[in-house]
Amino acid sequence: MYFFTDTNINDIEDMIAGFEEKNVKEVTFEQVSDYLKNVKDCKDPFFVAVSIFRSLDTNSDSKISLNEIKTHKLLTFAKQWGGILERNINKMILEYDENHDNIITWEEACNVFRDDPDVGEDGCEISTKSLFHSIDSNKDREITKDEIKAYLEKLKK
Repeated sequence: MYFFTDTNINDIEDMIAGFEEKNVKEVTFEQVSDYLKNVKDCKDPFFVAVSIFRSLDTNSDSKISLNEIKTHKLLTFAKQWGGILERNINKMILEYDENHDNIITWEEACNVFRDDPDVGEDGCEISTKSLFHSIDSNKDREITKDEIKAYLEKLKK
């Protein structure tokens, strides 16, 4: 199966935007295919158009609207953010969780800060306190994956 790229999506979005002055807010398969024939890096406009329509024409009306493109972009961003978020959570757990129980305790976090040359023994307590104040939502002196995820979600807003 041929997969289209973000560049192809942007091409179609630009194409629709060019039609907006004529109050056209959607394009047909033929319009997309014809448009892609003039795109320099598009080697097979027909199959790219088929792939685009299979992914973007969510209401199966044989047209792609700006709303369908925006929805696709939002879903793509959400999937990417979810992957980044999960990797960061796992990385943090790996770094701090000494006993590998998927929970970061106060002592485990303090040990990481203590070993950090920029924090050391003198700053480990205040650094741990700051970390837990930010992330430990139920104040049980343990940080879980769910608490890290909630904290990172709050940061992105």
